[in-house]
Amino acid sequence: MSYCSNCGNRLGDNDKFCPQCGAPVGQQDDSRRRSHFDGELHKCPKCGETLNSFVTNCPSCGYEIRGSKGISVVKELADRINQVNTLEEKNELISNFYIPNTKEDIIDFFILATSNIDAGSPCLEAWYSKLDQAYQKAQLLLGNSQEFEHMNDIYHRTKKKRKTKAFISLVFKSSSLRLFLIAALGVFLTVLGMFLGSLSDNPDSPFYYLGIIGMLIFMYCLLIFMCKALFKLEKSKK
Repeated sequence: MSYCSNCGNRLGDNDKFCPQCGAPVGQQDDSRRRSHFDGELHKCPKCGETLNSFVTNCPSCGYEIRGSKGISVVKELADRINQVNTLEEKNELISNFYIPNTKEDIIDFFILATSNIDAGSPCLEAWYSKLDQAYQKAQLLLGNSQEFEHMNDIYHRTKKKRKTKAFISLVFKSSSLRLFLIAALGVFLTVLGMFLGSLSDNPDSPFYYLGIIGMLIFMYCLLIFMCKALFKLEKSKK
């Protein structure tokens, strides 16, 4: 039994032309039915059932939809990124690139996004956006499968790393926040030193020196903060 490679219609044994679309029979692929109309119409390669988007198994025969197309989708994106030169073009390409629909495609695309994020790609924001999109589609397609559980772990670890990096970046950019954190460290050392010193029952305990150091750190930060406040006040009066 064979099928038309142009429209997917079943062919008779003696047909030289497809009775549906008129295409010459020629070299037909008995194991795969392909049909490409506007926007690409996909059919099950086993039974020929027309497939909707967001399906991982054929609704008629249960065949798992896995194909080389999904792998080529990821390769297509990687190749197209290498072909553009500017960062703006790469960001736009990644942001507008579609998320594939099959199980294998989603996993490959998810791995591609996380790999670029871990590598510190200059297009981080675009990759984070695609990671969110791939995760949402995986949640829809894969449900409670083991594959999705693994992707879920990777996704949340990646999101936590992003929050940590954002906080560290904020600390380095904000002098006031740095000053606050140093002052908080001074308070912590003061309390810790005094507490441990009181437990030792030794008035010369080195823990008291730790507390004194912490107090000095706090006083230094408080002095800097007051100087900054006075400077801003004077500047606003002018």
